[in-house]
Amino acid sequence: MEIQDYPSRVITMSNKFGDSVVLHYHYFFPCWDLSLLFQGYPHHKIISAGFVCDPKMTQNQKLVRNLKQNLDLWD
Repeated sequence: MEIQDYPSRVITMSNKFGDSVVLHYHYFFPCWDLSLLFQGYPHHKIISAGFVCDPKMTQNQKLVRNLKQNLDLWD
């Protein structure tokens, strides 16, 4: 399910015609599942991907360190 709230993963994809689409998803499974993503967007390729968070979250150094070091969040 696509979302517009924090925190989320943001992904930019393009189709075979070069049209791009920007999508926002929760950063955890099942919302972030590449197999399901590509089933919904066949013939698309990933241009960029990232993580969006509320600016207040960056003030919590423990949370920032966890986001940077916990690879399970990025699978």
